[in-house]
Amino acid sequence: MRREVKGGIFMQQKLKRFFTALLAITLHAVPAGAVSVREQTEAPWSYQNTYYSNTSRTAVTVDASVYVPEVEEIPSYAVTVRDFTVQEGIRLAQLLHPDKTWELDASMQGLPDDEFRVERYGSNNQRESAFWMAYLPRPDRAYVRVSNSYVTGVFTRQPDYRTLEYQWTDPETNLFFYPNAWWGHPETQGKTLQGQRLTVEEATAMANHLIDAFAPDYELRTVFGVEGEKGDGKVYDTLAYCFFYTRTVGDVPITYADYSHVTTEFLDTAMAPAPGQEYITLAIHQDRIVNFIWQDPYEIGERIPGDTALLPFEKIMDIFGRIAPLSVQFTETSTGKNGMHITEIRLGYMPVLCEDNPNQWELRPVWDFMGSRILPLETYDTPCYSLLTLDAREGTVIDRNYGY
Repeated sequence: MRREVKGGIFMQQKLKRFFTALLAITLHAVPAGAVSVREQTEAPWSYQNTYYSNTSRTAVTVDASVYVPEVEEIPSYAVTVRDFTVQEGIRLAQLLHPDKTWELDASMQGLPDDEFRVERYGSNNQRESAFWMAYLPRPDRAYVRVSNSYVTGVFTRQPDYRTLEYQWTDPETNLFFYPNAWWGHPETQGKTLQGQRLTVEEATAMANHLIDAFAPDYELRTVFGVEGEKGDGKVYDTLAYCFFYTRTVGDVPITYADYSHVTTEFLDTAMAPAPGQEYITLAIHQDRIVNFIWQDPYEIGERIPGDTALLPFEKIMDIFGRIAPLSVQFTETSTGKNGMHITEIRLGYMPVLCEDNPNQWELRPVWDFMGSRILPLETYDTPCYSLLTLDAREGTVIDRNYGY
């Protein structure tokens, strides 16, 4: 289920100022030095604790591994959006099927082989999509599609999604797989799947081989089983391997968090276009790659000057312990469970709007708390689900759907 985020830009800013003032007493940073970030922040390898709301009806349990990049500092970098190129689509097609001849889709007829088709739609043509598409002729059922879409407001032309996608459908069973955590099975993370010809180690080697050739700045985040479908609205029990990769900048990963897409959504506000969330997913079924998606690529700019000191881990957890129960207390009932269960705590990069410059986004170090959301009648347990994000330097809450 997609998590909805409500409230405008002014409410988000008020909440950030509120939490900053509330927790200012705890913000004493650790100076960076020639020791690792883990040593500087005194972050353990694992952490356990339980936090309660003032009513004791909401419980946030933490039994988590703590992931910290093996670096001595985590500086900030300017980050902007970029579009995919047709050449990237051609390169992916050649890597996946080097012995096949790809043909341009009928929608591309009349255009050069390396040119996008541009379509505009919506009221006043405020939406724009530039795409390129090629396919393998039957009996193969596969295509590669490159798409860069934008939406235009009063002051800005905002990117919507940029996607490079490959899809292969089994011509005999019509089964295909979409590498999405919605249909993921977290209990299968890192495990060999029943019914698959490849072990998880063999499938990982196949996935890594493609990534090393096509996107060497990416590293494997996780692998789990994902369900298949046939386009009939049903989900089938067959599980394929689903791989999530995140980009690294100076050996620091850009943390992937499911259900987040950094966007302003304020088309009438003059501010820099939001960069989205960059990641790569791919699916392997039996002995072949059957799906590949690269979403929202970034352009990394210059290092941003400033202090790189991070808050001690103990202070981060103190902030988390105060805020986490409050953030989910609104679903309390007189009966039934309510809260979170955190299984991973990760330090990594996230694109954040510069506090003193609305025309600049930066890659900034943040702590993400990942796990399950527990409601009175159900539990949402999805791989890579971030339940709370804290700025690693200031301790302030960051909304992953807005980037501040």
